[in-house]
Amino acid sequence: MATDREKIASWLAHIGETDPATIAEVMEHCRTDKQARAYYVGRSAEVQQPNPFADRVEKARQGGIIQDSKRKPKELTIPRTEPVVCGKKLASGDI
Repeated sequence: MATDREKIASWLAHIGETDPATIAEVMEHCRTDKQARAYYVGRSAEVQQPNPFADRVEKARQGGIIQDSKRKPKELTIPRTEPVVCGKKLASGDI
């Protein structure tokens, strides 16, 4: 989970703020003012946070464990076996 500092930095990057002095000023303001920190952390919700499990999800997709809705699902074939009762194979009409 991202820290407040990381969330605020992410939001500043999202809005295109690149000036190191401005970024430092915002960070210092957030460090000393709880209301300012709450405001900036709240604004950071606008930025889509990366999925911490993205690498695992991608590996599962590649391995065929997770299927995208765009992909055709793999067909599952179940082998048919003849029913056996007490060692005798039964015909389909015997059941």
